[in-house]
Amino acid sequence: MRRPLYAIASLCLLAACGPPRVASQTYALSLANDPDATLPAAWAHFMPGERVVLAPSEGCPVEIADDVDALEDQPGELKKAPWLEKASAWQIDDSMVRVADDTGGGYLALAISQGTQHHWLRLDAGETLSCVQPVTPAIIAALKLRGTTQVFTPWKPGCREIQAAGHAPRSALLESEPGTTLQVDDVVFAPKLATDSGPGGEPWVEMNNRTLRVRADVIASCFTDGAGGAIEPPDDASAMLHMPAERCTEDEHDGKRHMKCTTTVGVWEGVTQDRAVALQLVHRTLGPVHFLDGRPVSGGRWADAVVAVTMGERSDSRVAALYDVMERTIAETVAAEDGAVRIATVDDPAVTYRVDVEVSKVSIGELETRTSIETSEYQDGTRTEPNPKKAEARDRVANAEAAMAEAEADYQSDLAQGEALREGCISACNEAKNQLARDLCKAGCKIPQVSQSGVNNARSELAQARAQLENTPDTIEIPIMKTWSYDKKHFARSTDATLSIVMQPTGGEARRFTIPLSMRWTDYEVEADPEHNVKGHRPDRGPIDNANALVPFIAKQANARLSEKLRAAISQATIREALAALAAEGTQAKAGYEDVDAMAYALAGRRLRTPVQRGRGAVPASDRPYPLPAKAAPLTGDECLVAVAVVADGGATITIRGNDGRHGDLRDKSYAAVEICGSELPGDTRVVDDLAIFSRSGSNVRWGLYRAAASGALGETDGATRGAVTAKEEQ
Repeated sequence: MRRPLYAIASLCLLAACGPPRVASQTYALSLANDPDATLPAAWAHFMPGERVVLAPSEGCPVEIADDVDALEDQPGELKKAPWLEKASAWQIDDSMVRVADDTGGGYLALAISQGTQHHWLRLDAGETLSCVQPVTPAIIAALKLRGTTQVFTPWKPGCREIQAAGHAPRSALLESEPGTTLQVDDVVFAPKLATDSGPGGEPWVEMNNRTLRVRADVIASCFTDGAGGAIEPPDDASAMLHMPAERCTEDEHDGKRHMKCTTTVGVWEGVTQDRAVALQLVHRTLGPVHFLDGRPVSGGRWADAVVAVTMGERSDSRVAALYDVMERTIAETVAAEDGAVRIATVDDPAVTYRVDVEVSKVSIGELETRTSIETSEYQDGTRTEPNPKKAEARDRVANAEAAMAEAEADYQSDLAQGEALREGCISACNEAKNQLARDLCKAGCKIPQVSQSGVNNARSELAQARAQLENTPDTIEIPIMKTWSYDKKHFARSTDATLSIVMQPTGGEARRFTIPLSMRWTDYEVEADPEHNVKGHRPDRGPIDNANALVPFIAKQANARLSEKLRAAISQATIREALAALAAEGTQAKAGYEDVDAMAYALAGRRLRTPVQRGRGAVPASDRPYPLPAKAAPLTGDECLVAVAVVADGGATITIRGNDGRHGDLRDKSYAAVEICGSELPGDTRVVDDLAIFSRSGSNVRWGLYRAAASGALGETDGATRGAVTAKEEQ
């Protein structure tokens, strides 16, 4: 009868026959008594009686054999095994550990079976097991998907992450027609992220004739079984935004269903490459988002902020050219507002904000030229000198020869000492009373082994020193450097202009900004002279030959300042409209925080409940955080937290975001607002953590935190919310 392998291994260990193997159970128990024992943590999962899943892959390092001895003598490769065409589960019948020693590395040997099939596996220490994994519920769930038909449905409420790889995953998932079915072919193991390469232990499913790979948990959360037939996207556009439709308002426009969402919405962020898609669902404040019959559309026609921009007189060609460029800047700035604002003519009765732009005193100076004398260093031949490194190499050889002689002398001395000790031992043994005792004693009299490492090291150093000496030339060539003088011709023009901007809300006070625009253009010309190490340079002839060529340089300066002021005007127009909407509801904002309360109402509308806390502070520059006390407002499942900040002075811009990046307003405006609902927080968490205000330039801000109901449309009438923002803050 064949004895258990662990018993054979123990006998082998006692008999000192070959590399020691012990049962994995015994080895695992010994770890508690031997902290220095090294055993890969993953091996603890491969115990007799447990099950493993084998999945063929190109990078699989596991070896196979029909018996345990063949694992060292003639193993095969698991990835080439004809009996493993698809991923499958196997029973572990026995396991053994080979402890690493001088004869070889350690490994775990597994005896596995499936029905009448029996094999041995070798899992080497230090290898990532991308093709052998212990059975887990996640892997079993993945195996059950094989042969099923799946439809990509990213609007499912639980879909929070997309991880896919293979051939054109972006095309297969993001650009295909809705309802396209995909067949699940098999299960493989790979890294957790689609953008990572190499082996990994996360279960993925292969689809579409093995051309597409999707992480198995993504199938459960973002796909739907397609056996029941076609699956169409929802008519409700809010499902695509991963938010309840009740947080948006609805009306009719030209016979079509119009939906407007002003709150924070769900969007996908991440990586979309040719061979990898790695996206996370995050929540961003984008401003008003509009849909007509479920399709996203520009919101300009519904914009509450309507801005009229007028330009000054085009008095000459230079001013006309500047205005042409600035009109494009205005169009680009408005387009970046995503429909929150629209540009109108000055006679449009809907205008809420006027911006008057004028460029005056445009002058471009005469061309200025001058010539300077510059110098360069160039090589004019060489001279021969003795090599200083030759003497260093000779000294190294002399030192190495002396060290070699000393090491040999020490070695001979150690040998002589050992022989003397042996002779002394034999003499002592001869004092024994009988021959047997003398013989046994003399058998133990051996010369101690003397190390030759000192001699070997000295010999190696001597060989290297002699090689260095041989390879070091006796002389070296020193370059002869000289100085060369050459002409450098300089060109310059000075430009000046004045940009005047007047911003005025309808019925409000005008603000005038006068911005001087001054610039000095310079360039130079040098004739190339490689022989004397002079690099040539050709100037831009445009401004040299024609002063008007500098108009784009003036326009660049003007555009930067105009864009900054126009964005500020749009922000102010948005805040004014929010204040008007708040007042129209009969709600009185808190003194000193009118704009903060108004922007909170603009975001959440009549879902807005009570303020939690308001405050003022200085946000540091360089995007360092100014933390908000969001933890002060634990949420219930049907509550949301609204956080708002408004720049108190100057033209600075701000953002609000959490450290985990899941929620934020990253529009970089003079205000920021975000809504975080309890249902969007991970797990059972109901506290918003690490919410902060950021600013590149630094800014003084006013801020507020508010509670809001998770549902309830903006258009609903709810008398309980009237006057809510003026309620006493929570203590």
